[in-house]
Amino acid sequence: MYNSYRRRSYSISKSKARDYANEMINLENSFNDLAKTGWSISSHLDSCYKDYGKFELRLSNHSAAYQHDLNDGYLIVNIKKSKLDFVDFIII
Repeated sequence: MYNSYRRRSYSISKSKARDYANEMINLENSFNDLAKTGWSISSHLDSCYKDYGKFELRLSNHSAAYQHDLNDGYLIVNIKKSKLDFVDFIII
């Protein structure tokens, strides 16, 4: 199977691929509910965000590099998490 987003090939069983697809559907559905509390998720389902006014909280399965806009005093706080852990982390 070729993953165009990651630009690499990998082997995965059909049952594991189906399970993962179902987990991604569940993740997207969870964020439909979490949108009521200000959370949003990226189109690739690999990062989610919530704006707290003075800063933005970002959960991502990518590297957690901090970004600052010192002119506006805005901070993006990045936390590296598995996308399958996003909802559990938010709810806690």
